[in-house]
Amino acid sequence: MNEELIITLNNGQSYKILAEGLVEDKKYCFAVLLTNDEKETEEYLFFEMINRDGKEIMKLVDNKETKEQLLVLFTAKYSQMVETLGGSE
Repeated sequence: MNEELIITLNNGQSYKILAEGLVEDKKYCFAVLLTNDEKETEEYLFFEMINRDGKEIMKLVDNKETKEQLLVLFTAKYSQMVETLGGSE
């Protein structure tokens, strides 16, 4: 995944994709809302990434159980990244 992938939704809001993952064969991403000058805000969201007719559609995840699953998934991914950054002693 491109670490600096920025998407703009039909409503004009832009998001930076921070991570992607699969849950039950569905593709999801963890994203942060950007300001008009592309600075990160404190608003983080999960989106389901749906491929429809060759286009990727972003659907906001609003199901509490799915959000909880994604939180566990992305927390584990970030924990692994932090451990890797620490190196071996």
